[in-house]
Amino acid sequence: MGPSMTYTSLSSGQIECLQLLVACGDCRQIAERLGVSPGYVEEQLDGACLRLGVDTRLKAAIIASRLGLIEERAAQATNSIA
Repeated sequence: MGPSMTYTSLSSGQIECLQLLVACGDCRQIAERLGVSPGYVEEQLDGACLRLGVDTRLKAAIIASRLGLIEERAAQATNSIA
C-alpha cells in the first residue's frame, strides 16, 4: 500500500519538524532551533512517517512538500533530491 496523501492527522510539531528537516537536515540542529531535545524531534519525525505511511524521513519530507506543508524554497531543495 502506498503513502497516504493526507496530512490532516499530522500534528503541528510533526509538520514543523518536517519543515525544518528540509532546511537543517539534522535532528540536533532542528532541536536547537526549536529549543527541544533531539529525542523529541526524532519522535515527531518518526510519527510523521508512520502517519504518512512511509518508511523514511526523506519520503515524509517529499510528501509534505507535495502537500504544500513546506515553504517553496525548501520544497525545491527536497524535490531536487527525489
